[in-house]
Amino acid sequence: MCRTQKERPYDNHPSVNVRTLYIDRLNETLDGFFNVEDLRSYRDLAGNGEGPLHTLVGVLTNLQAYQARMMALFEDNKVLGSTELPKAYARRTLIDRAAEDLEVVLRALAQRMPPLSLNLDWVQRLKLADRLAFAALKPVMSDRIGGLLPEDVAMLRPTTAVTYFQKANSIRVIPYAPVALIGIPFSAATYDQDLLAIPHEIGHYVYWHEPLERGSLNGSLARHFWDQPAWLSAWQEEIFADVYGALVAGPYMAIDFQDILADTSRTRFITDDGEHPVSIARAYVFTSVLRAIGYDGVAGEIDAKWKQTVEATYGPTEEAVVGGQVLPLEEIIGRLDTVVRRIVNFDLPHMKIPAADTWSWGATTAGSEPVDLTRYQSNFETYVASYLTGANATGAQASVAPGLPFLEVDGTTTRLVAPGQGMLNTHSLGETGSKLDEYLTAAEKEARPIEPAIWYQLLSSGGWTTGPGDIITSGK
Repeated sequence: MCRTQKERPYDNHPSVNVRTLYIDRLNETLDGFFNVEDLRSYRDLAGNGEGPLHTLVGVLTNLQAYQARMMALFEDNKVLGSTELPKAYARRTLIDRAAEDLEVVLRALAQRMPPLSLNLDWVQRLKLADRLAFAALKPVMSDRIGGLLPEDVAMLRPTTAVTYFQKANSIRVIPYAPVALIGIPFSAATYDQDLLAIPHEIGHYVYWHEPLERGSLNGSLARHFWDQPAWLSAWQEEIFADVYGALVAGPYMAIDFQDILADTSRTRFITDDGEHPVSIARAYVFTSVLRAIGYDGVAGEIDAKWKQTVEATYGPTEEAVVGGQVLPLEEIIGRLDTVVRRIVNFDLPHMKIPAADTWSWGATTAGSEPVDLTRYQSNFETYVASYLTGANATGAQASVAPGLPFLEVDGTTTRLVAPGQGMLNTHSLGETGSKLDEYLTAAEKEARPIEPAIWYQLLSSGGWTTGPGDIITSGK
């Protein structure tokens, strides 16, 4: 780890709240696991070498420093409150966010340390999921680390990923370290199809972090939805994540999601929850993506399969309840198709030509894709198998086989290091390495206190959330 107990990350922020010192105690406990050489064999069982363990403890150390910095701002009266958003609420939210992150980190650590790490099948599965998550990040990162974009227009800075098992898939978005923490369902330990949730969760990560890096996505998405009703705008984050996931994972994701969407009651199937596209129409998001990039033939086959599933399970259904009103299904699908095409064409145009032999795409091209839907399952199984070969991976997978980038904390500096490449990026403990630092630095220098609307975004979404994040509607 290169981190000593004398170099605690809150040394520059001595006003850290006593309620949060438990993170320091935990860090001291973990030091023993990393510093005792006799335990190296156990650390090596974590999957991808010791990288994920170093990354997770690096996340913990960065969390401690960032929380200390934020707490100091509150205690030094550099954060403003209001009757709607009092400072006490901000303090409580800060402590809650840290606790939520800690819960995720401890869960991920426990699954890569004895006794669970002694189950090699379990660890191999996490190793596979890590690599798939990193592969799903690559389309929006720079070509310097195998991404699809030139360095100057990359949507994300170099980022790594760590996965862990839990009840259901989720993304824990954090602002203080370039790490995507991806929760995958326990069923993914044996069921390959449930790994298809990973690209969708990475879509949430991109949704929250691109605005902190390049900053074009916020305005772009606002334009895409400006002429749409409020109920559609409420689905914005989930639509973006679905589009991103479909562009990464391909036709088989569209096929697999049908099973997920059609396993609920009829009332829930035709009624939206205010965050996700209503289930009966959500299946068409994925096929709209396929049509937007020219895969009309397979999209038509998938739509036909979905109609058969809906009628067999729920009976003929031509309407749905969205935003509290009953609307024709055709209108809902049409509006979804409009915003999906805008996102594909304006925000993710570089992903319109899928990388060959990745996920479920196979070697097909638009206009000549097979309509035999079983082909896409076979493509995905082949892709997964190629990652399971580890160092023997070839082709598109070879670049990630040796090991993923990992966090390295040295004193007050955090580095993201890639095996064989060296340092990818760096930032100081307590910082984010993004535009958020501007707000924090200005407040610390007493140039500009943090307004309620700003700290609400910092703590309730704005890169620190389990997607979809909370959206503020008032700055009162």
